[in-house]
Amino acid sequence: MVSQGFYRSRKAAIVVACVALTFGTLLVCDTYRTLSQTHDEAAHIACGMEWLTEHTYRREPLHPPLSRVAEALGPFIAGSRDQPQLPMTAAGNEVLEANGRYKSNLTLARLGVLPFFWLAGFVTWKFAALRFGYWQAAASVTLLSFCPPVLGHAGVATTDVPLMATFLLAIWRLDALLTHPFWRNAVGFGAACGLAILTKLTALPFLLISAGMALSILWLQNRRGPLRMSLVVYSLMAAAFVVWAGYRFSVGPILTPADVQGHNLAILGRIPPSIRPLLFSARIPAPELLNGIGMVVSHNASGIPAYLLGENYSGGRILFFPVAILVKTPIPVLFLSAIGMWVLVRAARTNWSALLAVVGIAGPLLVAMVGNVNIGLRHVLVIFPFLCMVAGIATVWLWNTRLNVKVVFRSLVLLAIGWEIVGTVIICPDFLAYFNELAAPHADRILIDSDLDWGQDFLRLQSTLGKRKEITKLWIAYNGTVDLQKHLNIPFEILPAGYRPEGWIAISILKLRAHPMDYGWLEQYVPVERIGHSILLYHVPN
Repeated sequence: MVSQGFYRSRKAAIVVACVALTFGTLLVCDTYRTLSQTHDEAAHIACGMEWLTEHTYRREPLHPPLSRVAEALGPFIAGSRDQPQLPMTAAGNEVLEANGRYKSNLTLARLGVLPFFWLAGFVTWKFAALRFGYWQAAASVTLLSFCPPVLGHAGVATTDVPLMATFLLAIWRLDALLTHPFWRNAVGFGAACGLAILTKLTALPFLLISAGMALSILWLQNRRGPLRMSLVVYSLMAAAFVVWAGYRFSVGPILTPADVQGHNLAILGRIPPSIRPLLFSARIPAPELLNGIGMVVSHNASGIPAYLLGENYSGGRILFFPVAILVKTPIPVLFLSAIGMWVLVRAARTNWSALLAVVGIAGPLLVAMVGNVNIGLRHVLVIFPFLCMVAGIATVWLWNTRLNVKVVFRSLVLLAIGWEIVGTVIICPDFLAYFNELAAPHADRILIDSDLDWGQDFLRLQSTLGKRKEITKLWIAYNGTVDLQKHLNIPFEILPAGYRPEGWIAISILKLRAHPMDYGWLEQYVPVERIGHSILLYHVPN
């Protein structure tokens, strides 16, 4: 029989987790009024609006529809509709500008990501409580709820937090399936995988590698296959059904003759001639998914311009994501997770499932490190719930230690959690541009793009120009997709690459660092003002 003390402990842990998640939600919502749309938001909203309005999904299948539809739903309910004649970003901007309510429409879109943030908190609790204990779960949820990279991406209408939540859900259901290999758990795991795939296509390699690691660990311990083939079939069928439903049970060709250009032409050249006719078959289920996979493969093969430690390059580097994790993860989480890893490895000698949290980190990180796309920590945001779980394990282990230095260890725990909470509150609302205390002074010499400059400070630029009456004309080099014609109330011109005008110049950090041959001449001047974390304002004298 369970004692009353156990229930009191469980209730207290639940209260702590709920309070932490509530405060995290308030911090996320506080970013809405300050940060303008990021580079990708208009595109995501436009594609989701097409799904809702036109009942099709052809505009850009690079990303699946689930998170995009959630983000377009608020503006759709408010009366916005798709404008299929416009290019993707322009159509998204029209949604945001509808009825002259830019901030309201952007907030409605961003609210679509909050349920995924809550789902991540809930599953983190369930997973950690089941595997490690209630107070480990409470500590995990607290660390996740005050983790700036998570809060930053929970506050924008993109795909990264939805993937984080659904990937976590899939690994949780995998744990249930491996522990209790019944058909219901197989269907649950498959459905969760389907939801993850519907948020972002990188879920496919993440799930394959992570599940493969989990199955390998179990096989090494038991020397037998953990799952019957029938359970694998149930999982695959459930995943396929959920994914197909997300694409409205569409049927058609993967490519049409008009599509054979650009990235599709490059992909077509790599496919054996005997298979090519299948791409034009009118009977392919969810052809948008397969087209999207082709786009992802093409993007990864070609590489994308990137920046790391002061150097511009194209493609991928194996150290990009380890460096990004080290500089953008709060120091308390890094410290606690290092201890937690040691605790888990010790526990794994008798309980293989203790390593499942590590699998949720290692699988995505391995995929990302060998990939060719280095444009932000957000591409491995999925590891953060697992990282916080590992840190939560260390938190309770340190608190409960029976060593003579118990007071020291408990002080360390309080210091670490207090440090993260205070640091997160101080940086609010600039979670996207967060770097930990060791890296922050050198941030723009370490990483840029979505880790520092994603176009999020345009509203602050607008406010600054309103206060500085001496600025009557502006040259601007802005890394973003805001409609400048509708939001800049003074005469302006786009700063051409290599041109050196006199007067007032506003330039995004990414433009300055990623294009030194074009804009590096500005660094001989001292900025008049740094606007937010990502825009520099210069005055070049006559």
